[in-house]
Parts: sequence; structure tokens; C-alpha cells
Amino acid sequence: MVPDRGDEGVPRARGVVSVDTWVDVTRDGPALATVIGFRDEASLKRFIDDPATDELGKKFDEFIGPHQHRVFRQAPVYRAASLSAP
Repeated sequence: MVPDRGDEGVPRARGVVSVDTWVDVTRDGPALATVIGFRDEASLKRFIDDPATDELGKKFDEFIGPHQHRVFRQAPVYRAASLSAP
């Protein structure tokens, strides 16, 4: 289901609504996290089940080094409004 990729290798799979890469300088180790947003659970499932997703993971590993590929059902980092200043 990852029929083609943009110039940077970003997936254009059906149901992908966003691709954001974050840099984390607060810890040692892999400092990049790429968060792929999906329209719905069905789109996420198609992406996970697609064999081309493993190839995409390998491309990311080649670029930034071996690292975990984890799936979150919600954003792994978010703003806590009650603990933040305006």
C-alpha cells in the first residue's frame, strides 16, 4: 500500500495525512523521531500490514542507523495545557 514515495522517501500511502520528523536533543542515542499520522485505524492497519512498510523501515535505518519502530495509537508527545504557560 505504499505505492510511491516523495523525493525524500516519505510514504504516500492511502490514508496517510501527515509525516513529521522531530529532533530530540534531550537524550543520547537516536535523536530523530518520525511520526506518521493516519486518517483512521483502517489506514494504520493497511500501512502496518503492507510488506512495503518493512522496506520503508529499512530505509530509515540506513539513513539514521538501526532503531526501534514503534506504533502508538495517539501522539507520543503532546502539549499538557494545564502544566504550560500561555
